[in-house]
Amino acid sequence: MTLQRPIKSVLHEGAYDAPVTRGWLRVQRKRAVRDTVRKGALAVSCLLLAASVGWAVRPLFPSTMPAPAPSVAPAPQVAAAPLDSLMQALPRVHARTVALQRPAPAAVPAPPAPAPKVEPAAEPVDVVAALLESVRLAYEAGDVSRATALLHEIGEKHADDPRAAQALYVLGLIQLDKQGDAEHAAESFTHALELSPAPELVAPLWQALERARALQQNP
Repeated sequence: MTLQRPIKSVLHEGAYDAPVTRGWLRVQRKRAVRDTVRKGALAVSCLLLAASVGWAVRPLFPSTMPAPAPSVAPAPQVAAAPLDSLMQALPRVHARTVALQRPAPAAVPAPPAPAPKVEPAAEPVDVVAALLESVRLAYEAGDVSRATALLHEIGEKHADDPRAAQALYVLGLIQLDKQGDAEHAAESFTHALELSPAPELVAPLWQALERARALQQNP
């Protein structure tokens, strides 16, 4: 029997060592993965055991138990005032006392001069208050159309006045409850919310707006 290649060259050739090396590396990787899985399972078991022990001994240490959360009472729901009450609450125009200007004292040597007649200064007119009083009088007289027109004028021409939001709120209630116009009532309520109304007026405005929108969807 004749060998094609010398035995010595076969034993020293690296081509036969490569499969062995790859197999050994594969074995080492499997061992590393197995060790990692075992360590992870051991850590999870330790955590579960510690949690179980802590929960079991918790009644023995009442000072470490968290205090129960205080119960919070539900916020009272704000009820919207009826339309007639809002009309009675509209501001009324009252006369203001105007201070008269006193004359300057006369000089000592000269005889006293007669005091000049001083006309009282013209009092500035509160246009919004006058319009709101006209609204109240028109509503009490049954003239709803005039009251609606005056309220609309306050919302459009005096939007910078803090009372404009209240006027638009009353306008929306008239349109919704007296005229059955849910679309224009929703527009009035929305316009009033855009004017940054007083905090106590925000909740009634939102409630009225939701009621108007509900009537729009289900007339």
